Amino acid sequence: MADDAKKKHQAKSTDGTRNDTHIAELETQLIEKDGAYKRALADYQNLQKNTREEREKFAKMASALLIQELLMPIDHLEMAVVHTKDTSLELIYRQFVQVLEKEGVKEIEALGQTFDPHTMDAVDTEAGEKDKVIRVAQKGYTIYEVVLRPAKVIVGRSSDKEEGSGKEKSGGKEDVFSPASEHKQEKVVEE
Repeated sequence: MADDAKKKHQAKSTDGTRNDTHIAELETQLIEKDGAYKRALADYQNLQKNTREEREKFAKMASALLIQELLMPIDHLEMAVVHTKDTSLELIYRQFVQVLEKEGVKEIEALGQTFDPHTMDAVDTEAGEKDKVIRVAQKGYTIYEVVLRPAKVIVGRSSDKEEGSGKEKSGGKEDVFSPASEHKQEKVVEE
């Protein structure tokens, strides 16, 4: 009987070790499954966020395309207001401008500014302060910091004396890139 009791005790002890091992394995699996669940949840939340951002971006682009088509008629309306001095027409024009502003459209401030090739197209140059916008031929607009239409501007250039002389401003020295200076350099090399 003592041997039977020992065997039962050893069997219980072995079963206890097996149970502890099995519990440890189950805990490890639970931790792995919990981690996988959290990763899947984070991926799903990221997908929702990206989908929402894509929808918003699509809506902005759709409105930007429509607004871009409306810019020319609005320009014509503004010209009509200037020429006719009609207050009713001016009121309508202001309402259009308010709607554009509400939608995130901003006019590019160009007059008197330094020429910026990212927001402006130079259509001509005139005598005036170099690289400064002298006149705006057509207004430009941005929407959400993206250029809808660049401003078409007339840019100042330096006076005709400075452009046509082929000399630098300082001391009348020859320009490094003038044909005469190239010729002198060739003679020095030949000797």
